[in-house]
Amino acid sequence: MTYFREATVHTQELLDLLVKCENKIQTRIKIGLNSKMPSRFPPVFFYTPKEIGGLGLLSMGHILIPQSDLRYSQQTDVGVTHFRSGMSHEEDQLIPNLYHLETNLLINTLFQKNRHTLAYDKGWRVRTDFKHYQVLKQNPFWWTHQRHDGKL
Repeated sequence: MTYFREATVHTQELLDLLVKCENKIQTRIKIGLNSKMPSRFPPVFFYTPKEIGGLGLLSMGHILIPQSDLRYSQQTDVGVTHFRSGMSHEEDQLIPNLYHLETNLLINTLFQKNRHTLAYDKGWRVRTDFKHYQVLKQNPFWWTHQRHDGKL
């Protein structure tokens, strides 16, 4: 989806499919937590970034923040210590979704625990290819690497 994000935004059928799949994912999470009661799963549960305890989902179906949740954004910043104040505007407040990330969608692998720079290990496939001349036992998976494959 990251390579075809312009087509995703401008194709209604694909948007409908994404909304349907998003609802299936949320239902599966609710079933996994053994409850489908809507009051236990507010939108903040799904769409809050992972850095502050949410699941970090991108929404294509639930774009507007419910009015009942907006009352917290109108509070004064006297008792708020963990969130920045002044980050709201008077128009309809949007949940971060694919429309906002259309131009600069970043891959989340930069902040993983075991991150590594791929350019640092430049030429490892060639080195492993020539290693079979030095090591006597056969390795049928010589083209794969535990640190590189499956990360991006």
